[in-house]
Amino acid sequence: MLLSFTNKAVSRGLLYRCRYRARNTIGWSEYSPVGYLLAASVPQAPAAPVYYAATDSSISLKIEKVIDNGGAPVSEHQLWIDDGARGTYQQVTSYDQSLAFVIDQAVET
Repeated sequence: MLLSFTNKAVSRGLLYRCRYRARNTIGWSEYSPVGYLLAASVPQAPAAPVYYAATDSSISLKIEKVIDNGGAPVSEHQLWIDDGARGTYQQVTSYDQSLAFVIDQAVET
């Protein structure tokens, strides 16, 4: 038999502790180990990167912070870029998660 409980009176971003126990004709069991539940969801998608500046060998982008983090701090960002010809995306591994970023790769002219 599967037991379930739904609590709709939670506040986003809070960490809730839960435990339970069972009873039979002999009495109550000890409590279960404590489980932790974070009331959060995935963050919203960030806004599109915006062109900031360019040179012959680099492009600078402005990247905005996510406004709605889903109830938990954003722990990581990833930046992906294609080859400029709408090819396959590749992750930019040198991205330091700052809000202004320079892509150090050749700009095709």
